[in-house]
Amino acid sequence: MTGPAVQPQPAAAYDGSALDENVALVYRHVVSRPGASVAVLAQACGLPAEETEAALTRLAELSLVRTDDAGAGWAAMSPRTAAAATLGPIDAEIRRRQNEAERLRADLEALEQIYRDALPQHQGEEAIELLDQAERVRHVLTDAAEQCTLEVLGAHAGGRIEPEMVADALARDVQLLQRGVRMRSLLQHSARACPVTQAYVRALTAAGGEVRTTEIVTGRLVAFDRKLAFISRSSSGGGATVLRQSDVVEYLCDLFEQNWQNAAPFGDEGMTPDLRDSMRRTLLEMLARGMKDEAIARTLGMSLRTCRRRIAEVMDEVGARSRFEAGVKAAQLRLLDAGLPLDETEPALALTGTEDA
Repeated sequence: MTGPAVQPQPAAAYDGSALDENVALVYRHVVSRPGASVAVLAQACGLPAEETEAALTRLAELSLVRTDDAGAGWAAMSPRTAAAATLGPIDAEIRRRQNEAERLRADLEALEQIYRDALPQHQGEEAIELLDQAERVRHVLTDAAEQCTLEVLGAHAGGRIEPEMVADALARDVQLLQRGVRMRSLLQHSARACPVTQAYVRALTAAGGEVRTTEIVTGRLVAFDRKLAFISRSSSGGGATVLRQSDVVEYLCDLFEQNWQNAAPFGDEGMTPDLRDSMRRTLLEMLARGMKDEAIARTLGMSLRTCRRRIAEVMDEVGARSRFEAGVKAAQLRLLDAGLPLDETEPALALTGTEDA
């Protein structure tokens, strides 16, 4: 019993089961036995007639088999031939939806311009927009970058730049630089030890960008033309706050300028002795204030493990048995005020009489 002839139909939504064992087995025998009936195929496959018919139905939905004119036998079609019949309608639907999306995007962009033109000036200056989703942040950042004409200022807290951030930002940054936009980025000293960050900086500076590092960077900031600024939101992973109020944006840019003037250029030499001494003095200050390891690590942009290793090294250098004692000794020796390299103070340690305190 062959049942009614089954003609090719548009493929059903693919559920991942098209190539189960029965379907693959039946298809193999249809290819090798053109015109075979269901009974012959079932016997050849060692399957019940019902399972053979179910496999043939699925193959017919994918345009991989068809019945002859009499409906008595089955013939196979090549997968490439079947693709034209099954994937053609899907490809057409994708193109239709893409065209629809482009039209919708154009309409929304036109309405965005109307919105900006009609917005009262005082509202525009005071506008604060909260973005909770990382994807939305990327879209708004890209739009701001496309409109930028003069400069971009960026500050990035943390000891490393995530690879996915590099891939997302580098192409946009290089495109800005190629348009003649000045770009300055401020990172933390600890970022100099990150290979991913080093590669990003090399690519950025090769395109004309400027990168410096400083001891502490709070949060993340990106400012465009001193008119629009993005700051990270600690309460929203990947989210950001968009600021358009001119006084606030100008204030953030002025803070950036102050830090930029005191920062060190990010060169190929990595962590220089001067920068290491600077980081150690900052670490001693934090120890003297009684900050916890986790807070120190977060502030200096390093992992907790690295932070604790640095603390142990500094304590050993000043001969302290506790973190607080390390800070006290540093203050007594005026390391924190004078900014002296630690190795230049070692003779003084023996004169303080505090080694066993």
